[in-house]
Amino acid sequence: MIRFMQKLENRNPHRASRAGRPLRLRWVLLFVALALPAAWLSIKSVQDYQALQGFTAQAAVLDEKLSGLRGENTNLQIQIHRLSANSIDLDFLDERVRLVLGLAAKGETIIFDSGL
Repeated sequence: MIRFMQKLENRNPHRASRAGRPLRLRWVLLFVALALPAAWLSIKSVQDYQALQGFTAQAAVLDEKLSGLRGENTNLQIQIHRLSANSIDLDFLDERVRLVLGLAAKGETIIFDSGL
C-alpha cells in the first residue's frame, strides 16, 4: 500500500495518459473536435436563415406580380368576350379599330380612354 501511495505521489498529473500524451492535449483535442462542427453549424444556420428571408421577400414580390397579371388577364378576357362572334359590341369594336389602326374621319375628334 505504501508503494502504491509513493507511485501516486511521483506521478505528474499532466503527463498521465494511456498513450503517453498529456491529458491537457486530450481535452484540447476533444474541445476542437466538438467546437468546430458546432461553429460550422451555427454559421450555416445563419446563412440558411438569411437565404430563407430572401426567398420569402422574393415570393412576396412574385405574388404581387401574379395578382397584377391576374387583373390584366381578367380585363383581356372581358375584351375577348366583347369581341366574340356570339356577342359583338359594335361600339367597342369601333373603339379598338380607331385605337389599333389609327382610323378617323375628317373633322372627327377622338378621345381615348386610357383604361383599355
